[in-house]
Amino acid sequence: ESWRSNLWLFAGQLLATIGLALVVYLNGGVPYLVLAVAGIPVIVMAINFIDYFFRQRRDIRPSLNAVDSVVAKRLTHVSLLFFAMQLMAVIGNASDNIIIAQLLGAPAVSPFAIMQKLTMMLGIAQLFISPMWPVFGEALARGAHLWARRALTTSLGVSLLFGFFSGLIFFFFGG
Repeated sequence: ESWRSNLWLFAGQLLATIGLALVVYLNGGVPYLVLAVAGIPVIVMAINFIDYFFRQRRDIRPSLNAVDSVVAKRLTHVSLLFFAMQLMAVIGNASDNIIIAQLLGAPAVSPFAIMQKLTMMLGIAQLFISPMWPVFGEALARGAHLWARRALTTSLGVSLLFGFFSGLIFFFFGG
């Protein structure tokens, strides 16, 4: 049922984009900009949570009575590792702009940031493989190792080809 959550996520991003345009059009300040870009998706996902667990699937609604402290401790440990990894990724991505601003001045950041965003679009190739991870896990759990290997190879091939040809487009027409 993850497609439903992805639709809500898409709606949140779309509304955030509209909110961003509205804040810019109305010359809103930084707090309104942050609210539009970061707040709207959070609000939409909260509505998704309420809709899913209180309307669609009441039978699987989370409950504090069902919390297992041993499992919670293990999940917290793994979650902290993922948090640290994401924090390092944010620092790694933001450090380019900070270094460029310090060495070349603030005006040099904009052209770099625009090109960085364009090249990040090459990551769209991941869209072909990301939805397949649960399928691979299910196949491995059922013992369908050959199918999982073939499906993984095919998915990686499609992702690599898409990324390669997208990169060629940028290379030849990117200026």
